[in-house]
Amino acid sequence: MAKKDNEKNLPVYTEKELSQAEQSFLNGDQLKKMFSRTPKEHQYKRPAKGGGEWTYVTGIYVKKVLNFVFGWDWDFVIVNFEANTQAKQCIVHGRLTVRNRGKVVMKEQFGRADMKFKKVQEFDADGKKVWTVDKNGKKRPQLIQSDEPLDLGNDLKAASTDALKKCASELGLAADVYGMEEFKEIKVASTDEASSVEYWREKISDAIDMCQDTGLAEAVRKEAIELYEKNAPVEDYIKLLKRLEK
Repeated sequence: MAKKDNEKNLPVYTEKELSQAEQSFLNGDQLKKMFSRTPKEHQYKRPAKGGGEWTYVTGIYVKKVLNFVFGWDWDFVIVNFEANTQAKQCIVHGRLTVRNRGKVVMKEQFGRADMKFKKVQEFDADGKKVWTVDKNGKKRPQLIQSDEPLDLGNDLKAASTDALKKCASELGLAADVYGMEEFKEIKVASTDEASSVEYWREKISDAIDMCQDTGLAEAVRKEAIELYEKNAPVEDYIKLLKRLEK
């Protein structure tokens, strides 16, 4: 019930409106998935450099959505990669290719991951081992970070996953996470809804109830009645609804 009430507040777009191309790359159901908000259970947080927190989604979630939307007809390849020990980062240039309705779309992005290094025994100036005492009072070797990567393959894998997620975000996936300030959730009308006058009359009625401008709301209400009385086409109702959503 709460989800249905929430949808009343969302701007409504038809499949045709979301793509000005002669034939949309995605159908209505696919568009809904790409433009919907990322479920909270798939959003995670980690400490950000310089303080605060970053919100992110996992690579597994991104792959799951790509499989759902494109029916497994997608692939991701590594164009190039670099393991920079000086910068202590792995950088991957990746390319995501998705196929649908006989069309192919490719997105390229860079991903990165901080490298992890092995810890080794520390020695003093005389070549003797340096020891330390842990919180339990036990004597242990003093370890320092070396210049040898701990697991370079794992670091490159993490950078590759980051590149995949960034490529997918270019398609709109998890846009509310990676473009939070610009994201605007919408509702995509189904084919049956888009052609139904009754559906758009109901949407206009909901929008009038939510409208803060009473003068505009009353003007739209009267115009909606006039449209109904003269059997106006669906397109006229959609234009009327957009006036309330601005």
